[in-house]
Amino acid sequence: MDMPLIPYQEPWSALLHKLAGQVVSFVAGYVDDPDAVERAVRQHAADFGALVYAQLKAHRRVNATRFEDRVVQGFEILKPDVVEMLPGEPLRPSVRRSTSGRRSDGCSSWASSALYPVQRFQSDPERRFAILLEDDRTVEKWVKPAPGRFRIHWREEHLYEPDFVVETTTGRWLCEPKRDSEMASVEVIEKARAAVAWCERATRLTAEGGGKPWGYLLIPASAIDAAQTFAGIVARCRR
Repeated sequence: MDMPLIPYQEPWSALLHKLAGQVVSFVAGYVDDPDAVERAVRQHAADFGALVYAQLKAHRRVNATRFEDRVVQGFEILKPDVVEMLPGEPLRPSVRRSTSGRRSDGCSSWASSALYPVQRFQSDPERRFAILLEDDRTVEKWVKPAPGRFRIHWREEHLYEPDFVVETTTGRWLCEPKRDSEMASVEVIEKARAAVAWCERATRLTAEGGGKPWGYLLIPASAIDAAQTFAGIVARCRR
């Protein structure tokens, strides 16, 4: 009764009685005396309950039936961001239309449309996508949001934060570059679905003030190349 998330009303109460009976049967498989079984169950009830609860929670699935639009604040002033660098690690300037073979991680300095002058990339697709943004004249600004800037719920208490936020002359975009092998991942698809719903509602809210619409891009690494434009990415990767 102390466990949260457990419904006790019908029809769930029948399942709980069934699980409790399975616990008793399990203990009875090791102890022949019925009184000893009862004592063992009572003595270790909290431990048995925690084990059953952990299994129930592991298999619990929640499907949102509706979404609620809620504006916490109209805008947020960007604060100085912290970029960790290893001792002796060089700061590499951004290279437009860079060729392959460069390091896929590390820190790079930026100018032009980047909101922060220094960025760290976790993968080569991220770095190449940033260069594409810098080269595209329709991109007004872009940023890799710091942790906690976006709160998109995609599975109960789990939050999704996109890799890039991009504003162009006509819209705003949440962008997620991914390796091609990750595109069919269940987690990636669920996050994309939640982000699309977020963009739909953000578009409705911003439209009231004449703002730009929002969209979501799930971008395979193979789509990011030196000849590509951001409009081409939108046409191919919009969800």
